[in-house]
Amino acid sequence: MTAQKKITERDFYKLLSPVFYSNLGAVADIVINQGGTSSTKTYSILQLAGFICSTQKGVSFRVVGESYPALSDGAMNDFADVLRSSEMLQRQIKQFNKNEKTYHFKNGSKLTFRTYDSEGSARSSGKVDYLYCNEINTWKKEIYLGLEDRAKIRTFIDYNSTHHFWVHDELIGEPNTVFFVSNFMSARAVKKNKKLGRWLISQKTLRRILSYKDGNKFRWQVYGLGRTGVIDSDRWLHTFDLESVRKKVIYNPDLPVYLSFDFNIGQMVAIAFQCSERQTDRHSFFYVLREFVEPNMTIKPFCIKIRHAYPTARFLVTGDQSGIKRDPGYSTSKDNAIAQVKEAFGLQKRQMLFGSYNDKYPKKNPSYFNSWLQCNNFLSGHPNFAVDESCTLLLSDMGKAMKDGKSKDDFKLYKGAGDSEWAMNALDTWRYALVAKASAYQKGGGVED
Repeated sequence: MTAQKKITERDFYKLLSPVFYSNLGAVADIVINQGGTSSTKTYSILQLAGFICSTQKGVSFRVVGESYPALSDGAMNDFADVLRSSEMLQRQIKQFNKNEKTYHFKNGSKLTFRTYDSEGSARSSGKVDYLYCNEINTWKKEIYLGLEDRAKIRTFIDYNSTHHFWVHDELIGEPNTVFFVSNFMSARAVKKNKKLGRWLISQKTLRRILSYKDGNKFRWQVYGLGRTGVIDSDRWLHTFDLESVRKKVIYNPDLPVYLSFDFNIGQMVAIAFQCSERQTDRHSFFYVLREFVEPNMTIKPFCIKIRHAYPTARFLVTGDQSGIKRDPGYSTSKDNAIAQVKEAFGLQKRQMLFGSYNDKYPKKNPSYFNSWLQCNNFLSGHPNFAVDESCTLLLSDMGKAMKDGKSKDDFKLYKGAGDSEWAMNALDTWRYALVAKASAYQKGGGVED
């Protein structure tokens, strides 16, 4: 009796990418696919979904998107293309229930397409063998967690990494996960000898992607190479240019040193800077000398460290105006962050550039819109602004700062937890410094003739 030939992926599909084989061979509980545009990640995972449902009896495979319009225009359309490309796959399907958006296979397997609007609805969705979370960078984390708990065998994730988000912090590198990065170079057919063959994308698409390399470095980073970045349209500081700002800054002992604080229990951050009294003439200057970053340090020892760096300097202090509020992390009910800074340095009221001490300064922090406008006006119009090359956190914050995107206020700054990589603590110190010392840029400002 002749042994029955084993059915393989080649019996289903003529054209398969490296992304397909990476996901096919993965044995981790969570398979993370970060990729650029036209890297075939969505199409390849849907090919895999069809193959799994056809060759494993009675399994359930759920494809989830953020919204039905996104799902319909994206993953559902892609699976329809997958289905049209494979006569073998077509023969495995018993019926498609349009209302339930479910493909029923002859062996009892089911492939469903769903969306969920809350963690509760996700958790009540029922268990599933395989889960595919499509374009998860647009999701709320809680919905993912609710769904992932219901997956019995494996979860597949994909996204374009336009920015650093919770998957980078909480999934990548964790036990039982595997992480793949793909880009347009992955859009090649894998031949039987494992070498790469024909392109799976059109020459027009390929030319468009390659045009990003010289024309738009952020799109090249994200959509071309599949790396994590911030695309131009999402940048909060769209006028920031690292090379023009990052310099070696020399401390002038004859001038006062301004300090700007961002008060956090998890991480104390401050910058030291020197600036001219006027910020709107051609001889104006604003130089950030140094940053101070200390996790789990209270205000008094933090101030001692700053004083050791500038033992003879005359300090003037500004920063987070909300520091006037009592914080339970400090010693007594009468203490507040701003008062502790004043006491630690032994400053007079006139040296405290806070609304709680001086009516010249606001008592509240600026709105994100006003701050966005001021910061970008300042970067585009200030004649002499520099940040010392040692201020790595501030320079990083300025380069990667991005708009929230999910807020009604398009100018809101995206922020993570107070001590996270995306906390923007250093950027906050600079925002507060501009409020105190560069107010002319709030409504345009710029250099006067």
